[in-house]
Amino acid sequence: MTNWTGTDYTYRNVTNMPGNITLLDKNGDRVPLKRYEVSKAEQSLGVWIAMDGNRKEQLKVMKEKAHVFASQISTKKVSKNDALYTYNYSYMKTLEYPMTALSLTENEWNSVVMPALRATLTSAKMAKTFPRKVLYGPDLYQRLEIRYPYFLQQISKIMAHIQELASSTQTGDLLELIAEAFRVEL
Repeated sequence: MTNWTGTDYTYRNVTNMPGNITLLDKNGDRVPLKRYEVSKAEQSLGVWIAMDGNRKEQLKVMKEKAHVFASQISTKKVSKNDALYTYNYSYMKTLEYPMTALSLTENEWNSVVMPALRATLTSAKMAKTFPRKVLYGPDLYQRLEIRYPYFLQQISKIMAHIQELASSTQTGDLLELIAEAFRVEL
C-alpha cells in the first residue's frame, strides 16, 4: 500500500494503517502478527530482507563478517597458501550463500570484501595494492584464482535459473513463461 503524491509514491507506515492481523497457531489459538515498517529487515533463511528492497542490514552483517575474518587472519601466523585458501574456501563461502537472493553492485561487493581481502593479502605477504586483474584471474594463466564476488553473484543467479528451469517446479514454470513472453517481444 502506498501514498501517491502526483509525481512519486511513499510507503504507508504502521501508524497510517491501524488494526491487528491475527493467525491461528499450531494449537488453534489466535496470535497477533508482528507489524514492521517496510524498511525494517528481518532474517529469513540466513538472508536479511526488507520489504522495500533495501539491503542495508544485509550489507552491515556481511561487513561485520569481513571485519571478524580480517581480525582472525591478521592475528594468526599462516602461510601464503593457507591465507589465500582460507579466504577462498572459508570466508567467500559465507558470502556465497546469500548471493542468489541479493543484487549488490560491484562497488557494494568491493566495500564488503575490502577488509577481509586486505588482511588476507597482508597475511600472504603481498601488497594491499596487488593488481586485481592478477588477483582475480584463473589459475590457468598463473593467476591467484581468488573469487570475485560480483561475478560470483551473477553466476549464482544464472545457475539458480537453470536449476529451476530443469526441475519441474512452479518457479521453473514461471521462468519458462517469462522467457517465452520475452521471445515473443523480440
